[in-house]
Amino acid sequence: MVEINGKKYVSPLDDSGRIGKDIEGLEEFEFVEKSKKLEGRLQKRFVKLSSNYFSKFISEIQNNPNSSYETYLDNDEIRRGMYPNNFSVLLKYNTNDMAELSGGANEMLSYIKAELCAPAIMNSLGVKTVYNSILVETSGYAQYVMSIDAVRPDEEIFVLNDFISCNFADWVGTGIDIVKQYSTFLLERECGVKKEELSSEKYKRMFNELRDEVMVRYLANVVVLGNNDYNARNYAILLNRKTKQVRTFPCFDYEFCFNGCYLKPLIEENIAEMVKINPKLVDDFAKKLEELVSFESNGKTKLRNILNKTLQTPDENEFYEYIVSRNIETFFETYDKVLGKVKGNPDQLSIL
Repeated sequence: MVEINGKKYVSPLDDSGRIGKDIEGLEEFEFVEKSKKLEGRLQKRFVKLSSNYFSKFISEIQNNPNSSYETYLDNDEIRRGMYPNNFSVLLKYNTNDMAELSGGANEMLSYIKAELCAPAIMNSLGVKTVYNSILVETSGYAQYVMSIDAVRPDEEIFVLNDFISCNFADWVGTGIDIVKQYSTFLLERECGVKKEELSSEKYKRMFNELRDEVMVRYLANVVVLGNNDYNARNYAILLNRKTKQVRTFPCFDYEFCFNGCYLKPLIEENIAEMVKINPKLVDDFAKKLEELVSFESNGKTKLRNILNKTLQTPDENEFYEYIVSRNIETFFETYDKVLGKVKGNPDQLSIL
């Protein structure tokens, strides 16, 4: 740890156990500790890597105007061919041994494959997500999940768990109310925004957007991906002090996806609450999910094409059947049940 002009930095010179040191073209750099929190089960660090490692990401942005991958970069500039020689990347370390042992925790995929597959599905559903890539060292032993940094130069990241640990026992429901409370808390404490201003139309729209994102993320993370690690530690808010605005950090940390840990009564209760708040949002999500399992011109469903590109392994067929029957059908079964109950209640007909 070093201190420069009153600001604390993490210096590569002080990190004797740094990971990724044998990666070709890797550049280390210092970062403000408060803006780049590194926590979790696996070793991780921020580095710079050649853009050659991310040719698939560049191609996706240039060919898909609706891409939902969010980074610190300007996607419009990437579409025009303007991108840096090196990307700022969060490097997360794993090993083949750890990945193989993951069969006991992840029902279908290793941690590494889950980190690669989940964001591709999120992107297709229009859910803001980090972009992950996988690097296997020549030795075949060390594997890295490489996530392009998503904190912009004028933003600071705040993890929801920091708020809940002080104010709540745990994440409540889908976190709809908590995210608004945390955003309000940050705007008041960090930016000096007054309570009267927070009730203005500008902030009402902002909070509604945050609320809608929380609902979509719940549907995608918990129901579709079966992510049993989607908690307050893996939900973050980005604060811009200059503009006094907040936005959600893109979804991240997918290693425990596809576990199928369903509590159907709770899912039904949460979807019912979402339908009351914003029925169009849930309906739009259902349509995107239908598109995901619809057939394309090559005779394969969109989901199968995504898995072909990301997994490229023999277990792709088995996994495809798993996620359709276990995850996606669970959503439609529950959603149909909720709509049936709502239609049977005259007091609720107005929301459909």
